[in-house]
Amino acid sequence: MKKQIVLILSGLILISLFSGCLEESIVEIYNDHLEGCKWEYVIYEPYFDEECYSDCSQELQFIQQQGCQAYCRDENNGYQDCLTQCRVLENSLHIVSNSEDICQEECMIASPKPITLGQSIPVPRCSTNGLAPIIFSGPVGCIDVRNCPAEGDCTPKISFDCTLPNNYNCQIVHEQYSLKVYYSGSGTIYVNGVPFQANGILFGKYIEIYFYDQENGQYMNSIKGIPSSITITADEGFDPNEFGITLERQCCYECRQKSIPAAILYPNVDIENFQIVGGDTIIQDGKTISSFNISPGTQQTKIQIENRGFFTQNDVRVRFDGLPEGIIVGIEPGLQKIKAHNIGSYDATFTVGPNVSSGRYPVVMTAFSLNGTFDRIVVEIVVP
Repeated sequence: MKKQIVLILSGLILISLFSGCLEESIVEIYNDHLEGCKWEYVIYEPYFDEECYSDCSQELQFIQQQGCQAYCRDENNGYQDCLTQCRVLENSLHIVSNSEDICQEECMIASPKPITLGQSIPVPRCSTNGLAPIIFSGPVGCIDVRNCPAEGDCTPKISFDCTLPNNYNCQIVHEQYSLKVYYSGSGTIYVNGVPFQANGILFGKYIEIYFYDQENGQYMNSIKGIPSSITITADEGFDPNEFGITLERQCCYECRQKSIPAAILYPNVDIENFQIVGGDTIIQDGKTISSFNISPGTQQTKIQIENRGFFTQNDVRVRFDGLPEGIIVGIEPGLQKIKAHNIGSYDATFTVGPNVSSGRYPVVMTAFSLNGTFDRIVVEIVVP
């Protein structure tokens, strides 16, 4: 049996979908922008493959207990590739909250949704723009090429699960859709009036049609242009009660950092407190009173932002700038409304990887909105 996790990672490194995921994003990180695509099924019936989940869980358990060298030992011809891909996953397991989630996502299958011939089926289109964490919601694989030379070979840093910055705005550059029509019988199937032969030999029991936003001759069955709806009809050689479809879309974007004015727009909205849950207080009454000592692993913290002004602020966010490589932070909620003379609380979970060097790292905590900056305070993170 082929090793399932290696197949998953092969898909990541080749910038393609995980074979079973219902949604997946791959993002390339450059010095001045992001480029990425999101694949997701938008019309389907979900089906959970229990056998797939059992196999995947066993593979994960083996890697966690025995390590990648033991896992790849039998791969005589592809040992090095297997080892490289396995270590990407092994490193990522340190930051995934529940490693079993990987298998749950991998083994949720998109099965065909039954349809009625002649019905008009709306096509859910890609978002034209939005913030990077919203556009690329769900599982995200990152390929960091910031340290690669302008020319020549490069081995980019690959992360199985990564957090994208919330101050990057994305614009769509390309979209395409893959429609699979499942059937019983043979003859001609019409998709929006375009005929396609379905004889069950070339494609089994489905035909696949691609819709592009520009002309593309790569695939045999393709239609130029993205329709707002799809209507399927067929001749008399089919059972009309045995038709079903899946529709998958690919949405590709370029994202650039959204400029945030350096001036403090709202001086009465301030960072009030920053405290380790059950531990030290780092910021109190808007002043830094201690360093933030954190060891490899996870650390729960609380942040309070106070609105001393006379107006409700509908979009109050928090971020940390200048975090060293290997330290990530997840902040919930991502944004919130804070009424006048009220305090908003945020949960910030810091994750420190095992390879973060000991040292003292100054980082900037910023309270902001998409319209500007509220407050900034420098915090020193200390890794023993």
